[in-house]
Amino acid sequence: MDRPDQIAKEATTFFQRQAETNHRQMNTIINAHSQELLDDFSQTISRLVIQAQHLQKESGKKAIKYFSVAYLRSSIITKTYELQFSLLDKSYFADLVECCVYCGVNPLTSHIETKYAAFLTAMKKNVMQLHAYEVDGLWREQILKDCNDVMKPFFAKHIKRIAEVSGIGNLSLADEVLFVFGGYMDRCVRLGSRRSS
Repeated sequence: MDRPDQIAKEATTFFQRQAETNHRQMNTIINAHSQELLDDFSQTISRLVIQAQHLQKESGKKAIKYFSVAYLRSSIITKTYELQFSLLDKSYFADLVECCVYCGVNPLTSHIETKYAAFLTAMKKNVMQLHAYEVDGLWREQILKDCNDVMKPFFAKHIKRIAEVSGIGNLSLADEVLFVFGGYMDRCVRLGSRRSS
């Protein structure tokens, strides 16, 4: 077995052993800090709506068709663990007038960093002279999956209400606004929709 295969095998074994515990811990953190997260997201989305109002008046931003909540792969490298909230027209990510804001998931940050340290330590025990760069890609993929698994139901439950309270109804909207969650410029899932009255 060559080195990349050995590293991948060891990482898979580690992730499989830790998956249930990690999801449970992340869900516990989300539940314990749900009001803090809701407050942070509400403030962020309020700023987003204000930005969109300005862009619709001054820059010709078209009617909003998509409300996107996207995780950013780059934020794992920078250790900021940010989400991007975007209001997009029917062109989706080809929208010519960008309207987005960023918000971290601070309650999860220290947990994620602790899990990374445990992962790296375990991997170094099983793979000779392992360097962090050899496993960082595997770690990024796994932590995105784990964060997705816990944040998707949170947003599915709360995003429409937060958007309404933040004033999305004051914007020029398409007949149906779709709320989506996933990776920036990557796969997304539909969380729900808002139809114009």
